Amino acid sequence: MPRKKKEETSVPPKTQTRATKNKRAKISRKKVKENKENRVLLKKIWDLLNQKKAEDLVILDLREISGYLEFFVIATALSPLHVKNLTHEILRLMDEEKRKPFAPVESNFSSGWQVLDYGDIVVHIFNKEKRELYNLEKLWEKAKQISF
Repeated sequence: MPRKKKEETSVPPKTQTRATKNKRAKISRKKVKENKENRVLLKKIWDLLNQKKAEDLVILDLREISGYLEFFVIATALSPLHVKNLTHEILRLMDEEKRKPFAPVESNFSSGWQVLDYGDIVVHIFNKEKRELYNLEKLWEKAKQISF
């Protein structure tokens, strides 16, 4: 019995290329929209940390130098209690924004460093000594700084 020829169901390469480009374009448009939302949220975080007397506020835009990170918010707290209060205020704000951290928040506020990872926005709250020790601004010195 002769074998039947396989029906060609694959899309020609040129069409695949266009489809891939269209998919990338949709993703890019979505990312731009998300970044506008992130900008508003970053402003809220900035204002909250300023209002709660955090020092040396810095927002780093990591999109152009990292494949998976978008923004770091870095702040210095004056004491372990201040670290705790700033952490709880950020958690409250992000909860209002319907955002949940990717990892549980450490309950040891005397460690001197709290990381609140929301995927596209990562908030670092340091005491002065830990901030100088880890020096994230130096590590990510090629990142653009955003200020409000």
